[in-house]
Amino acid sequence: MTRISDTTDAPLILDTEEGSLECPAAFGIEGGEYPAEPYSWGGSRGTEIEIGAELLAARFGGLTLSRDMVEAIIGKDNLRAQEDAVADAYADAVRTGGAA
Repeated sequence: MTRISDTTDAPLILDTEEGSLECPAAFGIEGGEYPAEPYSWGGSRGTEIEIGAELLAARFGGLTLSRDMVEAIIGKDNLRAQEDAVADAYADAVRTGGAA
């Protein structure tokens, strides 16, 4: 298994009742790439990649917002969905050779 531990920058959408705003944000990336379970006849299925992302901080003007602050603004489900989207994009980049 190849361990993946990195940080990446990506936009974060602060979507509130007052409107939406895109902020630059840093995400921690953790996961791994490992051999996929072989086919029943023993043939290789290549590798599988599991990646998770967690917001480290977002910048809003001159303010640095922690993960807890962002969660209080946009809600747990919205934040988790955005972290999942960053993880998916990072995994796609690993598959195509564009990351890690």
